[in-house]
Amino acid sequence: MVTSRYAELVTPRKFVIKEETLEPNANQLLIRITHCGLCQYDISYFKGIVGTTPMSIGHEPVGVVEMVGRNVKGFAPGDRVTGLYAYLRSFATYGLAEP
Repeated sequence: MVTSRYAELVTPRKFVIKEETLEPNANQLLIRITHCGLCQYDISYFKGIVGTTPMSIGHEPVGVVEMVGRNVKGFAPGDRVTGLYAYLRSFATYGLAEP
């Protein structure tokens, strides 16, 4: 279990930093996020062109596996990973992924 800090878009062009506790279940990875790309959708959300605030954005993370759920195969702590996680809160210190 870890405490993650993440950016939540509360109004167009304004983020606040929040915290949450994350613990992977048996089918998830806990990823320490080191980088996150920006796409045109993130910028459109930020500007208020699409979406309804409050919302969490960011879906192009890069990171390092910190914990592996007991049912997950093919990953180990320390592995570097990237991808479109189902977990759309990648402007954060940690995230969850289901491989």
